[in-house]
Amino acid sequence: LSSATLARVQLVAALRDSEVELSQLEQLVLQDVTLSYRLLTFINSAHVALPRRVESMREAIVLLGLHKVRNWATLLLLTDMDPGRPDLVESSVTRARMCELLATEASLRPDTAFTVGLLSRLDALLGVPLAQVLDGLPLAAEVSAGLLGTGASGTLLDDVSAYERGAFELARLPADDLATAYREAAADLRSGIMYP
Repeated sequence: LSSATLARVQLVAALRDSEVELSQLEQLVLQDVTLSYRLLTFINSAHVALPRRVESMREAIVLLGLHKVRNWATLLLLTDMDPGRPDLVESSVTRARMCELLATEASLRPDTAFTVGLLSRLDALLGVPLAQVLDGLPLAAEVSAGLLGTGASGTLLDDVSAYERGAFELARLPADDLATAYREAAADLRSGIMYP
């Protein structure tokens, strides 16, 4: 990986840290000038329709909320890694939302499940084996394990992947639950809830 790509992957990993606080998130976003500019442009756009201009990153994060800014910034960074493949980012978002919706059935925290789903296509986005991408990234052990196919998060990711491929018989979760999660995730993607 180039140093610029590695820096972006590390920023994605840091953004997905479930313990990140407002001040830390502000500093992470400010590390990337393009990301900062796009976030401020977005929050001051007609889409958000605020009554006044937002001038600081802290104010933008407070108004949008930690969860939304983390997701939004992560998606922008992933999109930038391979701008010619928006299909990979969209499928990552759908997969992440499915994992999040099914997290309680898999005895996982929703944010952990979302992160595993979202980062599960990093290898395809970067053209590098996933184990190589994960080496040295500051990810929670459960997230890394899930991305490598082990533990409860790995089992959930396997089930969601099996459903995506149409290999329903390989999934351990009930097919109805997987289908419901897929429909909701796809609806969220179409409505723009998950994708900026």
